[in-house]
Amino acid sequence: MESSFLPLSCKCDANSDGSLMTQIFDKATGRVDLLVGGVSTARLCSSREIVRLVTELRAELEFVQKDKTGGVVKHAV
Repeated sequence: MESSFLPLSCKCDANSDGSLMTQIFDKATGRVDLLVGGVSTARLCSSREIVRLVTELRAELEFVQKDKTGGVVKHAV
């Protein structure tokens, strides 16, 4: 999953509550383009579900990149 957003970097952290925090960022500048939390790791039980999550994150990233404010969008998927 972490290589799905190249050339941007993607970092995924599993939280103790069973949720996943995903951060998509520019490694060179440190700019965070997308920060999504609250994704249940129980949901990610198959490669199909992981692909579905990547697709959702890509759509959110595209939305953020079109946003003229350049701000970080934080929410749960």
